[in-house]
Amino acid sequence: MVSLPSNSDRFAQQLTAGKLAYVTLLARGGDPLPYIEFQWPGTLLDEFQKEALRSLFDPTIRRVFMKGNTGCGKSAVAGLGVCVYFAIWPDAKVVLTSSTFDHCVQVLFGEVSQWYKAMRIGPGDEQYSECIGDPKGERYVQVVNPGDDESFSGRHGEHVLFVFDEATAVADGRFKMAKTQATKFLAQANPRTMSGAFRHAFPVDCPNDNTTRLTPEGKTRCITIDGAECMNVRFRRLSSPAGPPGGVEADGVRYEHGDPIPADVYRAHFRPIIPGQICYDDYLSLCADGDPRWVQVFAHGRFPEENPDTQLVLSGWLKRAYAGWQRYERTRRRAQGSKAATRLLRRLIPVTAFGLDVAASSHGDKTVLTAGANRGILAQHVAQYASTMDTIGWLLRVAQAEHGIDLRKGEVAVAVDVDGLGKGVGDRLREQGVRVIECRGNDAPSDPKRFANRRAERYADMGDRLNPDGPKGTSVFWLPEDPELGQELCAVEKVYQGSDGFRFAVTPKRKVPGSAHEGPTVQSKIGRSPDKGDSAVYCLEAIAGAGRGDLAGWLAAGAFG
Repeated sequence: MVSLPSNSDRFAQQLTAGKLAYVTLLARGGDPLPYIEFQWPGTLLDEFQKEALRSLFDPTIRRVFMKGNTGCGKSAVAGLGVCVYFAIWPDAKVVLTSSTFDHCVQVLFGEVSQWYKAMRIGPGDEQYSECIGDPKGERYVQVVNPGDDESFSGRHGEHVLFVFDEATAVADGRFKMAKTQATKFLAQANPRTMSGAFRHAFPVDCPNDNTTRLTPEGKTRCITIDGAECMNVRFRRLSSPAGPPGGVEADGVRYEHGDPIPADVYRAHFRPIIPGQICYDDYLSLCADGDPRWVQVFAHGRFPEENPDTQLVLSGWLKRAYAGWQRYERTRRRAQGSKAATRLLRRLIPVTAFGLDVAASSHGDKTVLTAGANRGILAQHVAQYASTMDTIGWLLRVAQAEHGIDLRKGEVAVAVDVDGLGKGVGDRLREQGVRVIECRGNDAPSDPKRFANRRAERYADMGDRLNPDGPKGTSVFWLPEDPELGQELCAVEKVYQGSDGFRFAVTPKRKVPGSAHEGPTVQSKIGRSPDKGDSAVYCLEAIAGAGRGDLAGWLAAGAFG
């Protein structure tokens, strides 16, 4: 015998369906909070999380940029917002990316997955390890590879949401591609960089304020979360039952730093209010770090400030360098299609040197070839090949096709990073007649009293060229207007050795096993290896050698190994 639902059951179902329809309309209109309470009853959100969600669903706001301290809950609110967006729009296409594909799957999609499974009444789309729904269909949530151009194209529709996690590590080109297709855009990150698309989304004069900007793309909401504003920090909730620095008090009893807190007292007064969010003791630990830049970024969610005492290149110098290159680039583009005009431009501003940074592996890092002239850097070309000979073939083709130079004649030198895989590339190039200048990070500097190694000297030379008030500031040294290049040059700082405060090395690319360096690396600061920056300083070394104009100059620069 089949039991039929009673009238009361049917009424309850109709009531539930009616309420779901009502809160869905509210979410579509810009208020997702009733929908969230319906789908995830009892969910407690911090004020900044509510603000971010309202901004994301506000029909008048197209883009939301959110930066904050470590552990504030940015990914949680992004995952929640994705689930709501996907559920309320039947034609929703949601594209997720991050610093790497795996990171996005583990962190951002992990949050999406947890919220999706916990929905009271889900939309019913099948969930897989890297997507929800069918990525080839008209409705889906999909993780895409930040290094794949094709993954960011063909996403058209009325309800297309792009979400960038760890957005400071995502190439600026991806922001541009998303801009052409997204009807909604959310980017979030720890604000560890001073340039790039994520930084430029925030106001120049007040980058750490919560504000709404009118931009060519529409309204942009900029949100900053300071660790002090997080609910667990405000109410002095602790991640472990022990007194934090400065102590805490409950029921008239004071618990000084390190004092054990009884389990019942901890549960009643100090247990985290929002699970997974940073707690008061962890926040104090971040604030106590000896690196002011670290505290700014990871404790307070603020962009780091320029430090002329440690930085070799300041972002304020780049505008002048970009302006010179822009004039050259406009002329070059106008000359395209005319062989005579191209030949004339190449005679007027000839490429005199190249710099080559070879990828450390066949995935991850990129191989970057930089073309330079006496006036500065003219172009950078990027590729990724698995074999040495493929890399060499690409380099020779680019030099010939883009710059009219047959490197095998040995007339124009290539400064090659020969640490690691670059050694094999340099050797093979030399066998083909290419003039090679070998570059190593630990090469002896020309001024050992000031520089710990040649890598530090190369970046200092670049700073001298770009600094308008420096020893070479009377002439403008050009740089391509590429935020990635500027970001990488600005990320390298002095690391002083000894007590005299004069001799220095520079920020290493990445952590090296056995290294005594305990501070940040370029990789940890910007989320990637400084391939473009390194290639540019190698090119500058070759430009300097070409400027000497004689064999002795080339030999001094390291030509022929």
